[in-house]
Amino acid sequence: MKNLKVNIVSDTVLDYLSPFLNQASSGRIECQVAPYNQVAQTLLSEPEADSENLFLWTSPDIQCPKYSNLLAFEEIGLQAIIEEVSQFSNLIKNASKKYNSIFMMSWIFPPEKRWPLSLATKSCKGATDVLNRMNIHLSENLKGTNNFHLIDQTTLVYNFNKPIHDPRLYALARIRYSLDYIKFVAVNVKPLITATIDPSIKIIICDLDNTLWGGTVGDDGVDGLKIGGNDPTGEAHLLVQKELIALNNRGILLAISSKNESDIAIHAIKNHPNMLLRECNFAAKRINWDDKAKNILSLLKELNLLPSSAVFIDDNPTERQRIRDALPDIIVPEMPQDVSEWATIINSLPCLETLSQSQEDLNRSKNYQLETKRVEAQKLFGNLDDWLASLNLAIKVSGLSKANLQRTTQLLNKTNQFNLRTRRLSEEELYEWSRNDQRKCLTFSVSDRYGDSGLTSFVSIEKKDTQWEIIDFVMSCRIMGKGVEYAILSEIIKQKKGSEKLHMETIATKKNLPMRNFIKEVTKDQMVLDTIICPSHISIGRDVV
Repeated sequence: MKNLKVNIVSDTVLDYLSPFLNQASSGRIECQVAPYNQVAQTLLSEPEADSENLFLWTSPDIQCPKYSNLLAFEEIGLQAIIEEVSQFSNLIKNASKKYNSIFMMSWIFPPEKRWPLSLATKSCKGATDVLNRMNIHLSENLKGTNNFHLIDQTTLVYNFNKPIHDPRLYALARIRYSLDYIKFVAVNVKPLITATIDPSIKIIICDLDNTLWGGTVGDDGVDGLKIGGNDPTGEAHLLVQKELIALNNRGILLAISSKNESDIAIHAIKNHPNMLLRECNFAAKRINWDDKAKNILSLLKELNLLPSSAVFIDDNPTERQRIRDALPDIIVPEMPQDVSEWATIINSLPCLETLSQSQEDLNRSKNYQLETKRVEAQKLFGNLDDWLASLNLAIKVSGLSKANLQRTTQLLNKTNQFNLRTRRLSEEELYEWSRNDQRKCLTFSVSDRYGDSGLTSFVSIEKKDTQWEIIDFVMSCRIMGKGVEYAILSEIIKQKKGSEKLHMETIATKKNLPMRNFIKEVTKDQMVLDTIICPSHISIGRDVV
């Protein structure tokens, strides 16, 4: 795994954050700490050679002196404070061009101070009201800076059950936050920092009995299951379902792996009056008496997903350990006996942190439901060719642009199976790299008669002497098996002229076997065969080529 180099910049002493982040990430995050209270100087300077990312932890009263005046009950107009926020955000905009990512803790009320509670929320004048407006203005000013990520520190403070300020440390060494709080922050921001390069969680696989509902459906029947109904156990399971629905709405797929009679379990899902999750919420189901590890592997294969993209939730400690032993890449949280704690555990899983949310993410569940319809339709045809012809597959080719940069970068950084070189770049790096006359960057959006799958592939090529070399070739796993990769390659072949050669060579990883198999099929001595043409069942339209 790639290590991340982070420069910590603050207007308080944060030397302890570096070892805490290193420890929380098992050594993956390597930090250096900028000189004390050199925030503006660091943002304006060129980064150190080994600094790829920036972590900002600043104070509103230090970065915006007029806010400090307000805290001292001086008459300060809101606009004067907002202008200082704008100046600070402009420093960040400038620095964002030099770093892969910038993470910033949102501003909180200075922990060593206190304001009268009745005055703090007065519109445009109260200290907390103005602080909220400062954070909002900062976020609004930087909303187009896609490699800037503002971390909600208010929620962190709310979930920390000790004082965040140690007066003795502050008096001794200008350390504004307690060491316990700094360590707590390190543990919670680590998933955000590593999310820049780690694959995202795409699916949560759930058991049924005593997990989504209380009771055993085979023994208790539908009427005996506990879901809501003013019963403490039932209410706890209902909260679990609510959290899973929220994650499903966010783009996380849901699936079932349960040892049960399928007809009985499905009947309960369809007919229990308090059941929130319905059959349509689940992208795949394995309800039988087989080994759960075997079922989960089959389920993930059906969805073209890797174990590393999955979370497994089960009330049974034996089943949890079975999955940990058989499929170590799957995240299996420990679930206490008290089900009332489960909803909080699920919504607090670090692996579910994300830095961005594209339209493709929001549509993921819908797209997999459409894929299920495609698979069902395939059974109606005598052969694969007839089924493919019935799909009316269409590909739209576009150039890389600011409009599709976020989704393209996400695809480049999160795709593992169908990925030529597993090259990881930030949005800024990819955009700058593409601005070269000797390079072409194309995106491919796929649709069929069932719906629009969105931007699902990206290819870049570079002219080197008398030949073109394919640098990136990534494609979403959910459109594999329909000939789309051949259509894309045929389009790339058209980009070269006359006798120019097209070279494609992979960098092998443990996860990109589908790409390597494709290359073996279409290449000879690493040279792309010029005879590859777009499959007849696919039409291609072009925006910009």
